[in-house]
Amino acid sequence: MFNGGLASMKFALIGKLERGLVTKTAQKVYEFLMAKGLEVQVEEEFAKYLGVTGVHWKQISADINITVGGDGTILKTLEVLDGMIFGINAGRYGFLTEVMPEDAITGLERVLRNDYFVEERHKLGVTLNGTRLYDALNEAVIHTSVIAKMQMFDLRVDGIEVDLFRADGMIVSTPTGSTGYSMSAGGPLVDPRVHGFIIVPIAPFKLNTRALLVPNEAKIEIRLMEAKPSVMVLDGQYEKVVTEGDRILFTASEKVAKFIRFKPSYYDLLRKQFYPERRDRGSEGEDESKRFQEPGEGGHRKP
Repeated sequence: MFNGGLASMKFALIGKLERGLVTKTAQKVYEFLMAKGLEVQVEEEFAKYLGVTGVHWKQISADINITVGGDGTILKTLEVLDGMIFGINAGRYGFLTEVMPEDAITGLERVLRNDYFVEERHKLGVTLNGTRLYDALNEAVIHTSVIAKMQMFDLRVDGIEVDLFRADGMIVSTPTGSTGYSMSAGGPLVDPRVHGFIIVPIAPFKLNTRALLVPNEAKIEIRLMEAKPSVMVLDGQYEKVVTEGDRILFTASEKVAKFIRFKPSYYDLLRKQFYPERRDRGSEGEDESKRFQEPGEGGHRKP
């Protein structure tokens, strides 16, 4: 929650660089906040789409960062800024966003009334050969630069060798990122309240190499053992070339990402995104005998 007075509350407005729904929504948000006499810092490039004066990323200092777009817009924002995130979903999936465009103003009214709670998500600290890189909210992906070429990976946890195997790549994911690339590569869906990380090999050339869930305190070390061109990508935003002998260390970051929420909704979101036929079905007060019927079933399954 914001502890200062309303007049001292500062907002940043960041959007996906495209016209249409994004700019229309952002324009409404900007006008609403300005009419309240509040400070709104619009990211420099996005400001050109709104026809207003913008502020460079490095000069933005806000209590609440309003993002208009999808998860990619939020991840890009978190790469630079530390304030709380209020996400408006004008993208495709929006796992990290909180409201749809039509509910943006209603949501902001609740924010101004302090009628929300703050959800904290753990981030992944990444260190390459002793140099700390930027923290990832979703995942770090290491893969070969050339399609269909494998790399040899040496995986260690807390200094103990876990596996040595060849694969197209490796993913180290947070629970937040478990609905992304990690899931596509066969990793489990993990509730973001779980304090841990998921290690997922990408197409390993070894039958018994599987995804691994480790605790938040674990120190995950990956070494590249072959001289093949490879790259590490953090949250799909930041790329770094890695090569044979490089030592990459993954630990829990000292920082957390903070999101403005109106209600706990992780499992509701999972249902809406992954089980669209059950999208309108809630969990409170629902007849349990009906919840798990197949669409169109009126009773027990016929033999």
